[in-house]
Amino acid sequence: MPRPNVSEQRKREIIQAAAQVFTALGLSNARMEDVANAAGISKGTIYLYFPSKEKIIEALLQQLFTPLDAALESLIVDTAPTEARLLVYGRGVLESFEMFRAFHPLILELFALAPRQAFAGALFSAYFVRYRDALTAILRAASDEGSLSLTPFEGDARRAAVSFMAMLEGVLLLALINPDLIDLRQDGLNTLRAWLKQI
Repeated sequence: MPRPNVSEQRKREIIQAAAQVFTALGLSNARMEDVANAAGISKGTIYLYFPSKEKIIEALLQQLFTPLDAALESLIVDTAPTEARLLVYGRGVLESFEMFRAFHPLILELFALAPRQAFAGALFSAYFVRYRDALTAILRAASDEGSLSLTPFEGDARRAAVSFMAMLEGVLLLALINPDLIDLRQDGLNTLRAWLKQI
């Protein structure tokens, strides 16, 4: 059995430590030294893995998108009826998001980086384009086979996909800003079911 790549393992440990430090201190206040201390390594050593805080944030964002991409891939390959697939997908996103409640302040900060930092904007943009295009293809195929109607969107699958994204991401944003405002799972599912009734 091959030995694990210690370098990659250490990178993951640093990213995990960074997530905790960034959540506790905020992105602007956290220093590389804080992350190094949390990871149990020297300040000099951390620079061997990440040359800057920006690179750690970039790696953290990529790690954040990995399970979302996996969920999207499952949605694409699933053979269940479209409405059921979208409900399962939405429920999975809501439940995953709820599991990371402790990191919600950090996630909100990462979202806020997108319009101000090119690397963050590019990562978010690429993910949302993949998300939109996958949903568009799924909704168009379901409309073509007659299993759902895109009438509320004038037959435009892309507009329907953007509407779905806005609905689900809006629920997540409300939970990020004020977690006591909504019951993420229940209110999220109710909103999703209401959206699905329109098609």
